Amino acid sequence: MLNIKVVIWALGLTSMVLYLLCVAYGATNPATGHMSEFLKLALPGFEWLTWTGFLIGLIKSFLYGALSGLVYVPIYNWIDELWGR
Repeated sequence: MLNIKVVIWALGLTSMVLYLLCVAYGATNPATGHMSEFLKLALPGFEWLTWTGFLIGLIKSFLYGALSGLVYVPIYNWIDELWGR
């Protein structure tokens, strides 16, 4: 059985780290990555290279990761209970 709190925090923080890597990559390689367009599509409210846009993206990336854990853990635990080991 998975602990829902642990998985939510792990996925939320992982999503934040990946967001930071995407922003760093987009800032250092603006012509090749087109990260700003991707982040605008993936995170509504995100604006490239503004503090409010950056914080909105950071918060939303955490929330999307946490939501993934909130959905995944009950399904995993249900299947684990159903099929056993």
